[in-house]
Amino acid sequence: MAHVNKLQWILNQLYERRSPTNIVLTLDRIKKLCKKLGDPHKKIESSSIVTLCTNGKFSTIQYLKSILHEQGYSTNVYTSPETVKVNDRFEFNGQFISDDDFIKYLAEVEKHSEGDETFFEILTAMFFLASVDLPADFYLLEAGLGFAGDTTRLVGENPLATIVVSLSLDHKNFLGDLEGIVKNKIEPISKKTKIVISKQSPEALKLMDAYLKKNPSPQYYFSEQFTANFQNDSIIYSDENSLYDLKKPNFFPDFQLYNLATSIQTAKLISSKKLDTETLNQAISKAKIPGRFQIIGKDHKLAQYFNEETLTILSAAHNLGGAQELRRSLEKLKFNGPIFLIFGMNRSKDLKGFLSQFVDLVTEVRAVELRDGFYSYKEIAECCESIGMKCSNAGKNNTLTPLMQLSISVPKSLICITGSIEMVGNFLRNDNQNYDKTSS
Repeated sequence: MAHVNKLQWILNQLYERRSPTNIVLTLDRIKKLCKKLGDPHKKIESSSIVTLCTNGKFSTIQYLKSILHEQGYSTNVYTSPETVKVNDRFEFNGQFISDDDFIKYLAEVEKHSEGDETFFEILTAMFFLASVDLPADFYLLEAGLGFAGDTTRLVGENPLATIVVSLSLDHKNFLGDLEGIVKNKIEPISKKTKIVISKQSPEALKLMDAYLKKNPSPQYYFSEQFTANFQNDSIIYSDENSLYDLKKPNFFPDFQLYNLATSIQTAKLISSKKLDTETLNQAISKAKIPGRFQIIGKDHKLAQYFNEETLTILSAAHNLGGAQELRRSLEKLKFNGPIFLIFGMNRSKDLKGFLSQFVDLVTEVRAVELRDGFYSYKEIAECCESIGMKCSNAGKNNTLTPLMQLSISVPKSLICITGSIEMVGNFLRNDNQNYDKTSS
């Protein structure tokens, strides 16, 4: 049995025993497990930065990591879900965890497991344990479902900083309406941290303020304590004591402007080293953010599979806020040709709300039923018909084949693979170079 198959077999067993479909959001299980492990989270919490809310967590963490690396700091990073491979969730000073180490830490955690922990709780405990063995200057953690009962709250009780990215409707089956989502995510934020708040919708910001006003932690709001905007081919970042004129990367969408600005503000708050324009430009150019409005250029390995005249974009957007940002980003390209979505979505998401954002922009939806738990072609087609969109069946379990077919039949087109992180991962998994590779 190949080693990668051994890891996959172990993960299959773990998923089978810890199904994520009926999660009870509580910290009781993870606290009990970590206590048996010697409370490893307590050894890293004072150097931890927790990133929470809906859209932009991954990108903000990647920019922050890149900035800190350029300043000479080491980082351990915990994100979820993975884009390509489960190892991607764990990064120790620029290296994804190896299969051997993954299995080692999983085995250690399992020794102390009572069998009722969720998959995410087991992985979080593994990250805490590995971070004690492989210490870093900073620990960057992405919160999972909500925050009140999320495992990252164990370090979120006394983190160095807490980042609040864009908040949107998501996981309504667990968290309720927008007011319930805000309460779950914002009320539990530590009163002993530095809070950096990215750009928010007026509705979300109004609800947030009710909780943040009660929190004595220093707070830094986008557009108040810091801001950023585009100026010709530059990004202008400013705060109370800094002004940076930065190089704007190609295909840099608006939502990344807010994520980048938030990461710069956070770096300035937690770092004791000077931050200058050259360091930031280097960090921006080196940051790797797969699947977040990622252009698959001619130099990408997978470009060999489709026509060079085709513009291919990967977007992990999977909720209403993500759909709105994706639409804005596509519109800014001013593409003169047909636009297709190769689309698949988890059943827990708002299918109609997402697709409605593209009614008068997209030529056709090519529906992929990626796996069990995803909307079927019939469901997607019925939704498209109800809102006046054209839809055709792109098959099952595969995103590369419909992309190849489209690029041959309609070469001068824009094709966007979107609807879930798994859709993006399914495409990138065809590139073997994404396996066992450093993250930066």
